[in-house]
Amino acid sequence: MSNYGSTFRRIRLGKGLSLENVSKGIMSKQGLSNFETGKTDIRISLLIDLLNRLQISIEEFVHDCEFQDSHQQSIEKLRLLYLRHNTDGLASCSKYFQQKFLTSNNKQFLHLSIIADILLSNLQDRTIPIADTLILVDYLKKIETWGVYEIELFGTTLSALPIRNVKQIGNLILKKIPTIDEANTFSRYQASYLFFNIISYLFDHNDIQDVPQMLQLVNSIHNCNDLHSSFLLTYYHELFDYFIGIVPSSDKCWHCILILRDLGNAELLDVYSRDLKKRELQRSYFQSSR
Repeated sequence: MSNYGSTFRRIRLGKGLSLENVSKGIMSKQGLSNFETGKTDIRISLLIDLLNRLQISIEEFVHDCEFQDSHQQSIEKLRLLYLRHNTDGLASCSKYFQQKFLTSNNKQFLHLSIIADILLSNLQDRTIPIADTLILVDYLKKIETWGVYEIELFGTTLSALPIRNVKQIGNLILKKIPTIDEANTFSRYQASYLFFNIISYLFDHNDIQDVPQMLQLVNSIHNCNDLHSSFLLTYYHELFDYFIGIVPSSDKCWHCILILRDLGNAELLDVYSRDLKKRELQRSYFQSSR
């Protein structure tokens, strides 16, 4: 049952049902959670009972498991359209996923439609309706166990959410971190980069008091033994010290960045050189507003 658990979880969440709602009278809530996160398998008879509660046949379920265009892959496709500035493609995807939601009532199709709208609005320099962002916020705040889908959903739409909601969800993740697919190294790797994105967002909004706690958490959930994550951990530590005045200049931040040059990583060197120049201009405002 390789991906049966994750597929079951996606369908359950799409129907807005909790672990307790679905498992009651069939198996334990923890047993269902273990199945969904790939820690254990379950008997086919139990799976059929669970699918009956979701009102989906075993044939439909198996087809869904085999369906290649998963929601995570759909998010990746939307990102690719965004990077190519393909506004027509994003608009078409938004309509397609909206129609899929209307015919299936699967909320994850609604999420994909909103993601497409958010990315399209970024390209067109317009704001997304607050009601749409609140749909995502409500889902992310209520979710019991975070996996790759939730990490991708939050990370992709982060820039469109109000800072109040970003901080609320960020603090929820701090509490939920043990539930982020402990057996799934990829999920935890993705979670660490989500926190780096949240940290960058907090710097953008001059609201950085939670940054040290998040950096500590990143180091605990992911050993940061690859070049990029190791660099980011050091860079944001030094940037935080620079912003709050522990060090008077950005020299240590520049030292981190120049290591990328020595390692021959021109792409990251360009990205974070531009980022630090922006942060240097931003810091004077941050200091004056404290």
